[in-house]
Amino acid sequence: MEAVDWHKCKHMKELDISCTDLSENTIMELLTKLPSLSFLSVAHCDFFTDKVLLSMSTNNKLELLKSVDLSNTYSLSDQVIMNYIQTHGHMLHGLMLNGKSKLDEHFWLAAIPHLPNIRDKSSKFIDLMRMRCMDLRSVTLADGGYYEMFRSNFERADRQKVVRPTNRYQTSILSQLKYFNELLFN
Repeated sequence: MEAVDWHKCKHMKELDISCTDLSENTIMELLTKLPSLSFLSVAHCDFFTDKVLLSMSTNNKLELLKSVDLSNTYSLSDQVIMNYIQTHGHMLHGLMLNGKSKLDEHFWLAAIPHLPNIRDKSSKFIDLMRMRCMDLRSVTLADGGYYEMFRSNFERADRQKVVRPTNRYQTSILSQLKYFNELLFN
């Protein structure tokens, strides 16, 4: 990866380096040479660290980014993710944070005002789900503090227990790719 002349790829719009073992320095070097990225997936990249995201954010190397997958980036702290959202959240149309079970309602209440492209910016997300989705049978959330709060809210309202935790369900922001429809079968 380090031998590639990435300057020739300066117009590259989409990059998926998920599940790679690229070093922190390689990732930083790579991202500084790709200023036009609108989609970036670094899910399961152990070396996508606070240092990388802070450097990219402060040097405006990710200012065109519209979709980012930071799932299971265990070297990335919640505070640095929040700083990124506060600075660049207004540009995002897709954000994946799977595997971040410690992100709770307080995180999301602080993040939502910085994500104007989110469809429903209600600060009472749990109540909104409980009140507007009367026929809701199942909601899938990862185990963690947010799950516990969500479940207890439904139980206090004397509604059936409708929330079930799972660690196996995956969603995706691939629909944000420019040529996503061409990837579909049928």
